[in-house]
Amino acid sequence: MPEEKKLTILQQQKLIKPTPESLIPELCDDDMMKNALNFITWLRDNKLTPRWTGIHTWKINYRSKYICYINFAQPQQHQKFWDVKLNRLFLSKYENYIANDELKSFVLDVIQPQMCNRKCGNLKINKEVFKKKHDKICACWPFLIKNPNGEALKNLKQLIILSRDILVDLTAAIKT
Repeated sequence: MPEEKKLTILQQQKLIKPTPESLIPELCDDDMMKNALNFITWLRDNKLTPRWTGIHTWKINYRSKYICYINFAQPQQHQKFWDVKLNRLFLSKYENYIANDELKSFVLDVIQPQMCNRKCGNLKINKEVFKKKHDKICACWPFLIKNPNGEALKNLKQLIILSRDILVDLTAAIKT
C-alpha cells in the first residue's frame, strides 16, 4: 500500500480557507487573542470581511480594493504575534485626511524602515510624511502595526475607517 503524503500547512489551509477566528486561539496568547478577536469582530461589524490569502494571512478588502493584511506568526517561528500591514497607497494620502495629532503621531510611529519579507529586492524609499522626513522606508509595507492593543488598536481602527473613506473618494474621482 502506498504511503499517504502529509499535506503542508499551506495545502491544508488552501483546502479549508480558515477564518482568523478558527486559528487565533492556537496562534495567540491570552491578551493577544482577546485583542485579535476584538479586531476581527470589529472588521466584520464594519463590513470588512477577512479573506484567507496564505498561511495564517488574511486580506481585508473594501469594494474589491485592499485596505490591509492581517498576519499571524507561524507556530514553527517559536513566538506568538500578529500584525496588520496597511496598504502602501495610504502613505501619500493620510496627510490630506488626518487632522488629529494623536493619529498623526500613531502613523509616524508605525512607519517601518525595517527589512520586509517580500521578494522586491528590499526596495526602500525616502518620503516626507507630516513634514517629517523618513529615509529608507520599506516600499512594500511602509506601515506595520505589531500586536496592537489599547490605544494602538483604537488608532488602527480609525486608520482603517479612514482608509476605507480614501478608497471611496478615489473610486468616486475615477468615475467622474
